[in-house]
Amino acid sequence: GGPRYTFEPGKAAALLKEAGIAPGTELQFAVMSPDDQKVGELWRAELANLGVNLELERMTFDTMLDLVRNNPTAAPHVIPLMTWPDVISPYSLLYLQFHTQDPPIFNLANYRSAAFDQLIDDGNVLSGRDRDEATAKFVAAQELLLDDAPAVFVKDMPNVHFISSDLRGYVDNPAYPKIVFWYDLRR
Repeated sequence: GGPRYTFEPGKAAALLKEAGIAPGTELQFAVMSPDDQKVGELWRAELANLGVNLELERMTFDTMLDLVRNNPTAAPHVIPLMTWPDVISPYSLLYLQFHTQDPPIFNLANYRSAAFDQLIDDGNVLSGRDRDEATAKFVAAQELLLDDAPAVFVKDMPNVHFISSDLRGYVDNPAYPKIVFWYDLRR
């Protein structure tokens, strides 16, 4: 693990005020799955305590993506997203979601940070020859993300598999959660 968020309603109220979000402000939360609905309801209740109204809006992923790319002022303010890397490298996920993109491809927050971009680009180059230095770059980039807060990381999905004791050849691959490569299995 890395740094974790703490529950501090007073600090949240101060940060909202500092950001110019006044009591009575309405924000939109994209609901694209049953899990999103549950998370949205929890957030709505907590934000109501801070005077912010969170409207839950059902939409498809494609509708949300179209709004972000083509009409960002109409896009939801909060977009819950669960994704995983296509390869086992921090670069894959960090680049996809947070590297500067013009126009945004999958950087849904339209986050722009030359320092972040440089850290992950350097980490990617170094990963083939100096793993420790690459790790330091990726950790620094993630700390920058936590400080800048273009996203709030609220959920870590468990990847649980129940396997019969007589099954052999199973190897979990975190790049493919909830997927079993059956051709490797035997009894």
